[in-house]
Amino acid sequence: MAALTADVQVPHGANYRVMTLKCVGADTFYAGAIVVYDAATGFMQNPTGSAADEFAGIVAEQTTTTAQGDEVLVMTEGEALIAYGTTALQADEGDLLFRDITANSDNPADLLSATYAASADVAIGRIIRFESATDGSWVRLHDKSATATGA
Repeated sequence: MAALTADVQVPHGANYRVMTLKCVGADTFYAGAIVVYDAATGFMQNPTGSAADEFAGIVAEQTTTTAQGDEVLVMTEGEALIAYGTTALQADEGDLLFRDITANSDNPADLLSATYAASADVAIGRIIRFESATDGSWVRLHDKSATATGA
């Protein structure tokens, strides 16, 4: 896939938390985009391809920022229905879902199930319910109790 150029739908469950997070600098953050914390500054940004950039959440509404410290509304916790890049399978339930750092993308379609994750990929949460191969699976964001790196 490719980086987002428009908003994408990422449905969420009833138990979720949104917060405004400060960004690294001028950028456009599309609704549904995967965002990470910059390891050097602690500010939120679009993925850079670094394993050190820890998952921050999913953008809740499209925002264009102009300077460092501008705020973006981000879903930081809860359950989200994510149609990820590798075909969702019933067998994925209980596994972690990973950000493919080589894809360097904010697109949820570039996320990988544990079967396809490499050792440097970073977990974003745990797959808790398979929905369908088309719709993806429900993922509990930030539930990485087993590990924070790939398979």
